Formats: sequence, C-alpha cells, structure tokens
Amino acid sequence: AQKDLRKITPSPDLNQHARDGFHSLAYKMLYLAKRTRPDILVATHFLSTRVQKPTQADAEKAYHCLRYLNGTKDLGIRLNAFDPTHVIQYIDAAHAVHDNMRSHAGFATTLGLGVIDAGSSALNINTKSACESEYISLSDNITNAIFMRNFLIAQGYKDHPATVMQDNEAAIKLAANGYSSALRTRHINIRYFFVKDRIARGEIEIQYCPTKLMIADCLTKPVQGQLFLELRDLLLGYKKA
Repeated sequence: AQKDLRKITPSPDLNQHARDGFHSLAYKMLYLAKRTRPDILVATHFLSTRVQKPTQADAEKAYHCLRYLNGTKDLGIRLNAFDPTHVIQYIDAAHAVHDNMRSHAGFATTLGLGVIDAGSSALNINTKSACESEYISLSDNITNAIFMRNFLIAQGYKDHPATVMQDNEAAIKLAANGYSSALRTRHINIRYFFVKDRIARGEIEIQYCPTKLMIADCLTKPVQGQLFLELRDLLLGYKKA
C-alpha cells in the first residue's frame, strides 16, 4: 500500500500511447482485485479514477502496485465456512480522505475464512463526522449481507441473522436506536435508519469489532506495514479472525 496514494502531485501528462496502456492496466488490475486479490482494491479504485488524464506520477503508482503483485503472485483467496454457516460482514469507513472531503467506505463479506465479496468506494455525499461516515457506510453496504443471507436460506441453510462487524460504537448506537438523539447527528437523512428495521426483523445483528481486527479497514485507505500484512491475510483467508 502507498501512504500518498490519493495525493495528487504536479506531474507531466502521459502521451497518448502511454495513456492507453495506463487505461488498460488500471482495469486489468481492477478485474483481478474484484476476483482474487481484494487487497489491491484501494489502489485500483484510485487508478480507475485517473484513466481520463493520467500523469507520470499515476503511472508510478500503478507500477508500484504491479511490483507488489509480482512479489506476492502466489497469494489468492482461501475459502472456508464456519459451522453453522452464516454471513459475516465487516464494514468500515475512512472519514474525509478524498480531495473533495468525501469519505471512503469498504466492506468484506465472508462465511468464515476468505472473502466471497468485497468493495471499496467513495461515499456519494459529504459527511460531518467519522460517526456519520461509518453509519452511512453501514447503511449502504448491509444490503449485500442481507442478499447473501437470503441466498443461503434459499439453499436450505439455517435461518441465522447476518453478523455485521463495526468498529465505531457511536455508529452501532445509532443503528440500535433507529434515530439520532444527539445534535451532532440529528441532520442525518432518515433514509439511512432502515438498519434498525433489519435488526428488528432478525435479518442482521451488529457486533463491535476492534479496529485491529477490522478487515475492511484495508479497503478504505492505504494501510501500512505489519498491520496491512495482518489485515491482508485475514481478507484472503490465510488467517482466522
């Protein structure tokens, strides 16, 4: 991961030939990230936003990602399901990390070991606090967990609520209450509070997850060093949470 991944620095534009190559490379890596290497989703999301007018600095970030892939080409996703089989989803957000001050959300869905689905994307609205970023990310992404749960039930598996992991206790409280009682969060649009209804129906249950075990953290920002390696191994299923 690159600490300054999202930082846009002055750099010469690529020529047409190099621009075409960058465009192709960015989407090839995105294809790989969505299927077997979700640990590069943050990098590929950024690169895909730069394909219209890439610079030499963008190209170097792409090559950095390629060097990482080359050095870890034996890695992939290892899948295993816990018993009883049920959906576990990790949802996280990094507050105001983009140039337009929007936050970035990430989610990872698993049945035990290794992710069966993962995503990394910017929120489509600006938020006023980390709590609001986390809660909107939670609201936007739990539909994925509900779909996976309903699919398992249709296959004959036990009716078990999907477990949603969240590392922000204020966001968990908002979900449990179904409304905001604090001045700092009273402005949050009512449409995001459907989470409470899903909890009441028994479709999901929300549990606190320490940040160091929050797998989706590496899908929201460029995590560095040993923490990135530990979260990557949890994401790919080489390590049990």
